[in-house]
Formats: sequence, structure tokens, C-alpha cells
Amino acid sequence: MLMKKLLLIISMFCAGFAASAQNFIICEDFNAYDSASAASGVFNGFTISYHSQFSFYTSTQSSGLSGPNSYKFGVDSATMISPDITGATYVQFWMKGNATNSGSTFYIYDSPNGSNWSLIQSINPVNTTGMYRQYALNPGAAFIKFFYDKDTGNVAFDDFCTADGPMSVGESPVSTTPSIFPNPSNGIITISASPLFSNCKVTVMNLLGKEVRSVVYNDLNKVSKSLDLSDLDKGIYIMRCKSEKSEFTQRIILKD
Repeated sequence: MLMKKLLLIISMFCAGFAASAQNFIICEDFNAYDSASAASGVFNGFTISYHSQFSFYTSTQSSGLSGPNSYKFGVDSATMISPDITGATYVQFWMKGNATNSGSTFYIYDSPNGSNWSLIQSINPVNTTGMYRQYALNPGAAFIKFFYDKDTGNVAFDDFCTADGPMSVGESPVSTTPSIFPNPSNGIITISASPLFSNCKVTVMNLLGKEVRSVVYNDLNKVSKSLDLSDLDKGIYIMRCKSEKSEFTQRIILKD
């Protein structure tokens, strides 16, 4: 059974790794999760604050590609902390909200020690269409924390995976993430993408989280776009591509 689960996870996410030496760090599909398996508040190394008999879904509609089971963030302040993911530079997961016009916010943090947490992203509103999200982690990240500030509605959470490089986002069966090159760059960056990111907003932020550039593309899967960042200071930036179906972030380096 364990081998079957491992093969499933690998088949879902490994296509994007074929051309490089990326490694999976920790992946969890939550297919074996139920209230009994997490009675102590720990499930396969994940520390979970909400683990009652109602804390999971059993339908494919509320699960990622690994389905049909998923974890449910079903109460206010529900918190999940990952096992040690040292070595990971990216996290990917599937999530889906079940309430429209909700004031709820879903937060993602990382930490080098499990005590000092840095906010990676806050999600509001939470889409009622299931989608994979992928975020770059801060250097030295060892743990990831998810926190649900609930107003109305619950959040289905599935297919958590961390790796030491960008991952392919699963759709049917796998759709590639945006291609951003060259990286490092002297300021002129080319962006192309699959239909998953055809209509998307590209945002560039500095390491303090300040937005320094934003542009919307409507046909990124048909025509590659050039983004001129040569007027920015040299250094490291975060580029986020966000569509209705998925979200992807990547660190980019601007150099002389």
C-alpha cells in the first residue's frame, strides 16, 4: 500500500523533474488521513491542531489528483505544521474553498527552526475551484505552517509536496509551470507558459515583499513575452505568475 502511494505521488509530480536533478523532500497525499490516524494531533510528521471526526473529505470533488481523500481546514485558527523539509526550496499543494464571498484568509509561513515564522503568502479569497499553488521558500526553511483564519466556509487541502526546485503543476495529468529565462539575467527576461497560465498576472517583488513591477498577460501560452527589468537594482527578486487555475513563484537574479 505504501509503495502504491509513493508511486502515485511520483507519477503526479515527477514529469517536471526529468530534465534536471531536482529532488523531492517531503510529499503527502493525505489518502490515509482520518481522525483516528491523527488522534494525537500528529499525522505522518504533520502537527495538526484540528483533527476531529469532521477534519477530512472523502470525495474526488474535494481532493487533488491523488484523491479521493483530503484534509479539511474546518475551524477558525486551524493550523498545520509540516515535518522537517530541510533542503526544500519550493512547496506545492492543492486547495479548494467551499464558500463564495468568504472573508476567510489562508496563510502560509516558513521557518528555519519552528519558532520564528516568515509569511510567504496570504490567500483571500480562497478559490471555490480547486487549484494547485506553488511558492518559493526562504533560504534555510525547515518547516512550513498553514493557518486558517475562518470567517465562513472550509478549505480542502491535498497533495502537499516539497522539492529543491520548481515542480510541474498537476492538471491532466501534468501541466508545466511557466518558463522564465535566462536566470540569472541582465534584466531582460523571457516568459512562456502552458494553457494553465495563459491568462495570468505577473508580479515582481523585492525580498522585502514590495511590488516593483506588475503586468497582465492574456495569451502567454501562444506568444512568449519579454519583460524588461533592467531598470531595477541588481539582486534577488521573487516573480509570481498567478492565473485563475494556479499560482507559481520563482526567485530570479538580476546581475550586471
